[in-house]
Amino acid sequence: MCGDILPEACYGRAYREVSPSGLVRRVVPAPLSADEIARRNAEDRQRRLDEVARMKQQRLDEALLETYRSVEDLDRRRDREVADLDRTIHTLRERETALLVQQKELIEKGAGYPEGSMPADLEDDIRSLDGEIIAQRSIIDAKLRERSAVLDRFEEDRKRYLILSVPEGR
Repeated sequence: MCGDILPEACYGRAYREVSPSGLVRRVVPAPLSADEIARRNAEDRQRRLDEVARMKQQRLDEALLETYRSVEDLDRRRDREVADLDRTIHTLRERETALLVQQKELIEKGAGYPEGSMPADLEDDIRSLDGEIIAQRSIIDAKLRERSAVLDRFEEDRKRYLILSVPEGR
């Protein structure tokens, strides 16, 4: 039984406070070690991160359910976005084809000149078309990646929507 002042032997250790009648008033745990404190802090940090992630997912789920009335609605929206991208890609490819035809005509025109005597403006036009064709292809590639990302996003949304819209217990 400890008095008012904690004996040195009790420092850094768990102990019990006992009343004069012999009842345990409270149990004082031993202070945490540095490893235990670090572990507790890591667990607290992870718990907070998990809670933030859970809240974020909850907001995303609510937004998904508010955005689409049904899976068919989601599919229609996906089809509309993909169709818009397909039209854009088609237009870009038509432009690329026109540039290639124009470049071919200029190259054929330049082939009529003897070696080294092609007019500078014709060479500049051919080089300029090379740059435009490269730019056009990079835009097409970006739109194809965007199309793929849209399909992936809608597939994920569709799966999540189906999970969220199925009643519990089924």
